[in-house]
Amino acid sequence: MKKNIIFTMATSMLLMNATPSYAANDELKLSKQIKKIEKKFNKGDFSNIETYGNIITLCNATPKSGAEFDSWKIIHIDDEALNNKSMKKQVKQCDKIRKKGYRDLEHLYKLAQDSGEKVASLLLARLIPYPSSDKVELLLSAASWSQEGVDLLGKLMLDNELDFPPVHRKFWLRVSNMSAFYPDEYTQADNQLLSLVDGVDMLAIEELITQWQDATVDERNNIINVLKEI
Repeated sequence: MKKNIIFTMATSMLLMNATPSYAANDELKLSKQIKKIEKKFNKGDFSNIETYGNIITLCNATPKSGAEFDSWKIIHIDDEALNNKSMKKQVKQCDKIRKKGYRDLEHLYKLAQDSGEKVASLLLARLIPYPSSDKVELLLSAASWSQEGVDLLGKLMLDNELDFPPVHRKFWLRVSNMSAFYPDEYTQADNQLLSLVDGVDMLAIEELITQWQDATVDERNNIINVLKEI
């Protein structure tokens, strides 16, 4: 049930990010936003790629009305955080938006990236479902300016302990919000890393963690480059 509640909260956050005026203006339809943004895409304007990506991510994860939504309600019947009224509104809005596949979104996000929209790197990283080197590099490029990028790296380090060096796992777990999002898993991983990172490297990592907190984007990029060499 915990995972279902997290899913409900995550989709709600996406809706708020996708439609900043939604609460104040019930007439603002997601489908209308998508059409307006796609017209801009056709003109080479990708400035609203993040809003577009948030709406599509939300609607791709939202069941269609009818039998699909009925089945979804049965599965989530015990979810304490579920607001049926809000979910019905979300389903109704997303019914009018065609779900987008991986290749279509990858192509679009790469076009936005090539046009200079740095947030497209984060959207591309979100899209990749496994901890590939491409996903990690995209997240590293976003981590200096995006807390979401940091948190996605933290989650990778939490879930894939054999795929990353202990010193890197220690750093990203500490600077991300994993201790708040997944306290039990974080504590277990952090305790394990105490025996996997030697004293010299631990001191270096702790220093980088301290520097990270108030660092500028350029300074964080430098910290990431130093981390790669440890």
